[in-house]
Amino acid sequence: LRQHGAKVTLLPGPEGDRSNLFATIGPADVPGYILSGHMDVVPAGEPQWSSPPFALRREGERLYGRGTTDMKGFLAAALAAVSKLAGLRLTKPVHFAFSYDEEIGCRGVPHLIARLPELCAKPLGVIVGEPSGMRAV
Repeated sequence: LRQHGAKVTLLPGPEGDRSNLFATIGPADVPGYILSGHMDVVPAGEPQWSSPPFALRREGERLYGRGTTDMKGFLAAALAAVSKLAGLRLTKPVHFAFSYDEEIGCRGVPHLIARLPELCAKPLGVIVGEPSGMRAV
């Protein structure tokens, strides 16, 4: 993100060993949109895995791996757009809000939300890449 000119802020949580990440491309002082997702996954102890769960595997046109749908695919897509977004002259910002510990009770995002007023103007909206029954909501 920094390599593409984004303003990046790490927001350490009270636990002291994990952080949220907030980054902005474009002007932070005008309302824009937030792309939001979480960075954690639940443990992969299920015996049903037919391949290593943390190794991405392609099967036809599908990609398999722990968290590829919830949420790593969205995070990867958002980050893949950074170079193109950075090349535009945005009049409204795009923010990236990546939180921790969603899978164990959304413990990170309240700390991130509390800091939003100092990080950016009031957002126009938020796109959360969390799948809901595998349908857009």
